[in-house]
Amino acid sequence: MSRLFTSLLNLSLNDRASGVDREEAARVAALRAGSAADFDWLVERYSPMMYRLAARLMRTHGDAADVVQEAFLKAYRGIGKFHGECSLKTWLYRITLNTASNQNRWWRRHRGQECQMEPKEGTEFSFPEPSSDRPSALDGLLSGETSSLVQRGLARLD
Repeated sequence: MSRLFTSLLNLSLNDRASGVDREEAARVAALRAGSAADFDWLVERYSPMMYRLAARLMRTHGDAADVVQEAFLKAYRGIGKFHGECSLKTWLYRITLNTASNQNRWWRRHRGQECQMEPKEGTEFSFPEPSSDRPSALDGLLSGETSSLVQRGLARLD
């Protein structure tokens, strides 16, 4: 057999063993190079599958959409870590699963810290009055600007 044929045969066997087909390999290479069109392809092709998974794992559809968005960001940032040992679909599925799991874990930990924004019935909500003994942020900015102008004026006199 010729060297070229042997190389192509080995490449083909490696692609099949790794779970990545030639189109995915080309897309991954383009994604690594920062191709926006290939990222659009990735989102268009895999977002329905990722959303179905996230919707089964999250409490609301909004949370599921957030998980999918975060998973795509993680995939985009971590595309260099994709080595083709599994298919791109499997890799994205795992990222989505881990992102949903992390989000649910965060909610379980912080659920007790949530507070209601509306006042309780029979009570009135009011903002606290600003303290008059401290200068406002605007006053601080203006005095800093004035100080800067005085310093520049003194520098010109020298």
